[in-house]
Amino acid sequence: MGNAGSHTHRGLGGYGCLQEGRGPGEGRGRTDRRHHPYSSSPIGVGRGCRGALSEEDGKESGAPLPLRHGARGIVGSGNRERLYRTEAIILRRRDFGEADKLLTLYAPGLGKTRVLAKGVRKPKSRKSGHVELFTHSNLLIAKGRSLDIVTQAETIHSFLPIRSELLRISYAYYAAELLDRFTEEGEENRPLFDLLLDTLFRLGDSEDPDLVLRYFELRLLGYVGYRPQLFQCVRCARAIEMATGFFSPKDGGLLCLGCGEGERGCQETSPRALATLRCVQVRDYAYCRRLKVDRPTHEELENLMRRYITYLLEGRLKSVGFIDALRREDGGVTTAVLTRR
Repeated sequence: MGNAGSHTHRGLGGYGCLQEGRGPGEGRGRTDRRHHPYSSSPIGVGRGCRGALSEEDGKESGAPLPLRHGARGIVGSGNRERLYRTEAIILRRRDFGEADKLLTLYAPGLGKTRVLAKGVRKPKSRKSGHVELFTHSNLLIAKGRSLDIVTQAETIHSFLPIRSELLRISYAYYAAELLDRFTEEGEENRPLFDLLLDTLFRLGDSEDPDLVLRYFELRLLGYVGYRPQLFQCVRCARAIEMATGFFSPKDGGLLCLGCGEGERGCQETSPRALATLRCVQVRDYAYCRRLKVDRPTHEELENLMRRYITYLLEGRLKSVGFIDALRREDGGVTTAVLTRR
């Protein structure tokens, strides 16, 4: 996969909500971490990004989690101790052997890693409830020959508001799968961990979970080096003002009318969708959460982001089909379907 996004932003015109940097009063109010003060690392700028993102919700706002520094200190690069502690979010899990689960975790000091949770499928297991999908947990892990083994687990956040609604938990599944597909094992990326943790909280309390996903997608793509160019033509470098353009997945961004008209594989973008996408890309979540996005614009944005991500991954995410099935059935899918995933 090629890097599609190292461009400066031009052509903002008089649209104040789209200018990079701090907005009016930004950085002086309270943060968005009222539910989880342990997430304190600022969100940075990923590879391929030249502009600075002002992230009000990434400021220090509470005491650090006792085990957070331990993931780096006890499990440093080099010699590892027999036991180590870390906080982690459970991205994926599957049956292993007769009573075990193989877990894919994302941890701030480790990145993505796989560990074995022994005996959690037994009815009396004390760890089973602490290693559910999307759970944010404290883990004590023993180093093994081929797979490290979870010896203790304690839930930090279970995200109950998400679990009360199938569509929201399907969005959480999508976010976890997206991060899983764009990351390699052992690549530490603290901003990605914080982004996923924030997203799980936001999916639980937002009135617009679709906007939460668009924010997550654009930030994640920036961190991993595929930030789409939304302000100038990726071919001729001409600034694209607030008008229609053509989004090209293979080019990693917008084409102007001259370069994009008649081009195969491009999606024409409406002025409203383009303005929303630009705003979500360059403004912090505290600002973006106030946006009012109508259903047609949401559908256009979702289709655009799906096409871009599908091109980058060379295939569609499994969770996309599940989300579409839920929408078609209007909530008629049983929880058993989700449990099997």
